[in-house]
Amino acid sequence: MPYNDPHDDFDGTCAAPGCRNEIHQPEGRLLRRQPRGMTDAKDGRTIRDQRRTCSNACRTALSRSRREKPRALVTCRLCGQPFLPRGRGRWAVCPYDDADDFCQELQDDRVDTNAIRLAALDEAVCQGPDCQEPIPYAGRGRPPKFHSAACRTRSYRATQKGA
Repeated sequence: MPYNDPHDDFDGTCAAPGCRNEIHQPEGRLLRRQPRGMTDAKDGRTIRDQRRTCSNACRTALSRSRREKPRALVTCRLCGQPFLPRGRGRWAVCPYDDADDFCQELQDDRVDTNAIRLAALDEAVCQGPDCQEPIPYAGRGRPPKFHSAACRTRSYRATQKGA
């Protein structure tokens, strides 16, 4: 049954973005007691968003669409072209699939440079005196210079004797 209220612009279809299902408006007597937070009037009428959407998922989608802010264009750090960021994170460069050939080459070079840098960190050796042990790198933070605390202490004592 379509919704008829002369004071409302509601046309009887779901107001959620992308959904146009018809919403059944119940008839009959009004309930005397409603669960807390379910009414906006004392006569038992449902709140506005509940009667404008067909399901809880559509009501959530409608609420989120009202809160969304228009996204501004971001300038790519590699090629300098403006682009519309996708997702919630802050992108510094154009999305690879949408980028032109020049920007894709720059992104490929950047990936290669990072791979070379990480390979150098994986091949690092201890800087302790008379020690050439490999140093494991965890992949985060500042890379270690020594493979153990004993090596670090030996290095410190050797610099103190030389100074």
